[in-house]
Amino acid sequence: MSQIDSLESPQVLESPQVTDDIDRWEIYFREVVESKSVCKVRSSHLQQTAREREQFYLRQLQENAQLIFRKKALSQRCNAFQKQALELIKLRRRLAPDGSAVHQEAGVFLAIVKIHQAVQSLIGLTDRLIKLHGRVETPLSELHRVIQQIRRGKPTDINDIFPISQTIRNDSLDATVNCDDWLHLSFEIASYDWALPEVKSLAIANAAQSCYLAAGILGKQNGSWANPDVSIQRWLHFERPSGPFLVACLVKDVGTWLHKKKKPSFPRIHHAELSAGLAAGITGMPAGVVRLVREHHECFDGSGLPAGINGTEQHFESRLIAVITRWCELYNQETALRKQIALEQPAESLHFCAIDHASQHLLRETGRNRWEKLGTNLLLDFLGVMPMEKIAQPQFQRDSKPNWRIPRPHFLDAPRTTVFAPSLRKSLRK
Repeated sequence: MSQIDSLESPQVLESPQVTDDIDRWEIYFREVVESKSVCKVRSSHLQQTAREREQFYLRQLQENAQLIFRKKALSQRCNAFQKQALELIKLRRRLAPDGSAVHQEAGVFLAIVKIHQAVQSLIGLTDRLIKLHGRVETPLSELHRVIQQIRRGKPTDINDIFPISQTIRNDSLDATVNCDDWLHLSFEIASYDWALPEVKSLAIANAAQSCYLAAGILGKQNGSWANPDVSIQRWLHFERPSGPFLVACLVKDVGTWLHKKKKPSFPRIHHAELSAGLAAGITGMPAGVVRLVREHHECFDGSGLPAGINGTEQHFESRLIAVITRWCELYNQETALRKQIALEQPAESLHFCAIDHASQHLLRETGRNRWEKLGTNLLLDFLGVMPMEKIAQPQFQRDSKPNWRIPRPHFLDAPRTTVFAPSLRKSLRK
């Protein structure tokens, strides 16, 4: 704005946030239009009219819509952004029609600028997600290819898996893809861009999410985590400790591809056992990775699967991978639930975040002695969810709750009925 007839400033109203409900935007804009300002706009540095600027935005929205249509993983979030942008344009045209005298009101002029800035921001959010989709999809597609190769029994070398883990590690450590985007997009790509059964798509998503979180935890804590446990310090400061650990995160659920529910002749073996057996057949695979794969569903209190060993019988890295795996399961459960809610309430997808819910649930389970304090501390510290001192320190107690009911994990090929830990361990010992 270059010239205004009066030096008196118009009444300034608090403008909504970009993703606020459209009704909130309408209340704000209607108040501006109905409040007469003594300040008049005589001329503007903006060379385009409001309608001309909006025509440019509409072309951008159309181009993005064509890209989103081919990428189902982007549909829910990006469609919400697209819809919000279109509703803002419609709101401007309805309350301040082209050629109306209200455009000369200084307050209305500034409010229209705010609406257009919000539209630009929504288009920018969509463009950003489209670019991130390609970055996340590349390692996931390669991981899917390697897993198919392993489960078919084709010769596989650890060097086929290591580059995937390093790509994810780099995205985590240099924040090329932030944590929220990586978790969400990996779930969406595995669940909707590929024609996979639910169990297998969740296994792919969990593997990629676990690798990203593990890389971030180790990158943040290596060299900075002060812990009196010498074995933990040695592991955290070991030369390239993240390499084998990240590989274990990627292959820990490969056994889900071998489950044959409809064939009675197929032995009922927990997928962790199957995954460990497949991992052992990979050329160059360290024995420690095989152990990590076998123990990634074991619990601190001994109520886990498949062997029911407790924290005193596990290495630190086994307890850490179990915590990460469980958190990813909780995150994916909440994400799937929120998607159903968003179908009925589309505005919910603008504020989509399941990290807090999964973290709170994990915290409650830690308080019940299911996971150890240190592993939960490291994870929640990386996520920035809760201060570490608020987590109570559990004690090692084997069979402290003999009737503890194990919630059925996403990747567990077991009956739908609840499994009791003591009876299961007895059957495993036979």
